[in-house]
Amino acid sequence: SMVSFNSRLYAWGNNTLYKIDPYSMLIEDSYEGFSILSKDAFVKSEFGLCFMDANNVYLHDGNKPVAIADQILYSSNDSVVYNTDYTDGYIKLEQGYRELAQQTLTNGHKPHISYSGKKDSFLIHLSNSALQGKIFSYNIRRARWDFWDAPKPYAITSSKDSDTIIADGTNLWNYLKLESDEWT
Repeated sequence: SMVSFNSRLYAWGNNTLYKIDPYSMLIEDSYEGFSILSKDAFVKSEFGLCFMDANNVYLHDGNKPVAIADQILYSSNDSVVYNTDYTDGYIKLEQGYRELAQQTLTNGHKPHISYSGKKDSFLIHLSNSALQGKIFSYNIRRARWDFWDAPKPYAITSSKDSDTIIADGTNLWNYLKLESDEWT
């Protein structure tokens, strides 16, 4: 994937992020160890370029990418719950970024990042083994992560009013509309 940000072109390779001068097409800098999960796994805003790979979520301020998801990389515990909706018995609660990112790819869903101007947050759209959508929300001003339920992430876009629209393969959801606590 490629994106223009801060008057530069950024291109992701297999294991490298390249910073390119768009006028001379010379590589100004390269950052080893950075990749991207899908073509939709980045978003740019006035706060920076946010992207994710299999290892972490990063925020690039124009100078360098900084890992911001260290607190959510792994599940906080190995709890199980009884679930009759999608399985027959007990399932492990999936709460860690790394396991959910891998499970999203296994499910055939595309990991996606969107920006919510209403919440000043980057939204990391993933899914669990029960095919339920999950979102890690990173509030920029508070540097805080929250974990939310959501529709399955087949496709995500923003509306003209900065609402997050999620397609789950069957329905379109206006996620986090302010009139409701639940998506509508």
